[in-house]
Amino acid sequence: MMSARASSSTPREPQQAWATPRIDGGFGNDGTALKTAGLNLTGIKKGADPAPSVRSAGRTGELGEHGWMLRRGIQHDVILPTPQTPEDRGSCRERHRQRTGPSEIAKHWALTQDQVPEPGEGYGVKTYFGENVAENFKAHQVVGVAEYLKTRGEAVYHSSMREPLGKSHVRGHELPAEVSHPRFRGFGVQKRSTGPAKEAMYPREREPEPPEVRALYNKSHGSHLPGEMATRDYKWPGTVSDDPHFRFGVVDAADVASRGMGVKAAMNSEAAREPHSVPGVNIGSETLEHKRRVTNDHLGRSRNLMTGRQPVPSDHSYGIKTNKNAYDVGDCLRGWYSAPEQEPDADLGRCTQPGRRNFHTERRFGIPTIRTDLLQHALHADKRAVTNATNFGDDPKAGHLVVPGKFQHIGVADEDFTQRRGKQELHEILQGAGYLLDETAFEAVFDRATQLHGDGGTTASMEAVMVAYFQVLGGPS
Repeated sequence: MMSARASSSTPREPQQAWATPRIDGGFGNDGTALKTAGLNLTGIKKGADPAPSVRSAGRTGELGEHGWMLRRGIQHDVILPTPQTPEDRGSCRERHRQRTGPSEIAKHWALTQDQVPEPGEGYGVKTYFGENVAENFKAHQVVGVAEYLKTRGEAVYHSSMREPLGKSHVRGHELPAEVSHPRFRGFGVQKRSTGPAKEAMYPREREPEPPEVRALYNKSHGSHLPGEMATRDYKWPGTVSDDPHFRFGVVDAADVASRGMGVKAAMNSEAAREPHSVPGVNIGSETLEHKRRVTNDHLGRSRNLMTGRQPVPSDHSYGIKTNKNAYDVGDCLRGWYSAPEQEPDADLGRCTQPGRRNFHTERRFGIPTIRTDLLQHALHADKRAVTNATNFGDDPKAGHLVVPGKFQHIGVADEDFTQRRGKQELHEILQGAGYLLDETAFEAVFDRATQLHGDGGTTASMEAVMVAYFQVLGGPS
């Protein structure tokens, strides 16, 4: 990178990258970013690179293997400070990146100059307040003489006499005089306390039930104790109860010769009872056999509908006969088109109308997606409107975000180092960076830089000047 030096600056000790202080000023974006960066580098506090052996990111440039000097710089052990947000963002960016201060109401930029009208009686539609619940209750409330007259007027109604307000229902019953006495205890039998329900369900101080009673409850109600096994008290014969290996069911006769043939005999139902034998022939009635053939369903045959044999030949088939076509599926897939019919259409990719035929030309019709043809007339990227969606070919690419340049945070792109510049502009950039070369030394550096390009031109890039500076002067002075 280019180091900034001044004759009056005091040398400082190298610092770690994480301890690098921030700068106090911004950098312009008016097309002279490299020159501005060179002029402002004299006031930047620098720190030491903790990993000088790691190569910086970015492309090499047109100088090939000499381009590594652009990434390492003349003083490769010095790095720039941590980048910060620039403050001179321009009027257009200031309007669209406006921020409010503490306790300040955020206002849209289009309403900044508008005056808020006087509220007057208030904004919006007025709310109509109707009658509330309290007013509805008080609507028919009367007091004094009006209440007396209303009560006397409603006293003639049967519901007012039988259901007086605040009293029980009057049914006209004539009760005895002792009922109205103050010491009357009420109707019904007087309650006598017999203890809680638990004492009634599980009374204490009682003898437990004998086994005979428990057995009776088990037999009549099935009332078993928790975990008690249900037994039916069967009285088995001696052959069953005395034999510990007794099992119910029929036992096959022990045949030593047929061991292992039980499952096979069960699966082969056509065999006889004896292994490897054929079942015998049973002679039955012919009438029953005819009935079986008529009423039963036979495998692979339709059911006999008992309508007799149809008067059709033995080789007769029902349904419509399929017509044999001369073309099969293979012919339909392959087709039978002639060679001229298989050629592309005459109007495929060209116009066949008379007077509208196209002709071969190197001219490109239409408007390109990236308007590089309007780039020289377009405004700078930082001065364009926010609503301008035209791509002029100078928009940042994804590679700049993934692998940004070393000086991208101060407004100096990699293209600024490879751009060809004149002798006077390159001299001003070196002077702004703190390298005060005399005319003879600068002429030697500039001549060597133009030779590195190899095209015989009178301009050179900053990348070539840095390489020529090393080759001619041998390092920083």
